[in-house]
Formats: sequence, C-alpha cells, structure tokens
Amino acid sequence: MTMARTPATCHPDRPVNGRGLCRGCYSNAHRDGRLHQHQLVRRPRADFVPDYQLLRSVGHTRTQIAERLGMTRAAVDQAYRRAVRASLLTPDRRPA
Repeated sequence: MTMARTPATCHPDRPVNGRGLCRGCYSNAHRDGRLHQHQLVRRPRADFVPDYQLLRSVGHTRTQIAERLGMTRAAVDQAYRRAVRASLLTPDRRPA
C-alpha cells in the first residue's frame, strides 16, 4: 500500500501540490499560464480503491484518508465518486 507523501518533481524536498509541482511552482505556472506544460497526474484507480477500502475499514474519515494518501480531500472525493460510478466501490453508509 502506498501511503507516503509524493515528492514534487521540481523540488524533491517539498510535497506535491498539483501536476507534480510544489505549491510555489504550481502557483507560478498557473499565474504565468504554463500549467499546460506540466502533465496532469492522476492516482491510478487500481491503487486508490484498495488503499481507500483498507483505511475506511479501520475507521478513517475521508479527510484522514486524504492525509494518509498524500491527496487533497477534494481529490479523494472525486476519486471515490469515479470508483463508485465504475462499481469498484459501494457508496459509504456513514458520514464522510
């Protein structure tokens, strides 16, 4: 199970904010209109589903799952909805 925070490609000592970039570099690229130069990175569904199921089974909330997986809460919510639509996860019965 992969739960380590992924290092940014631009500054390996910083965590990824988006598109493989740290927060500062992402902000600069967004401001300068250069985000298209950086590939959009999405966590493979095959990795997300088992990690999510395991963490949810031990009682973690989606916010805690996001922290453990090195994702934002919004990214976890989107990945969760995609997995439910693909019938890889069943909808949660308890509050997120």
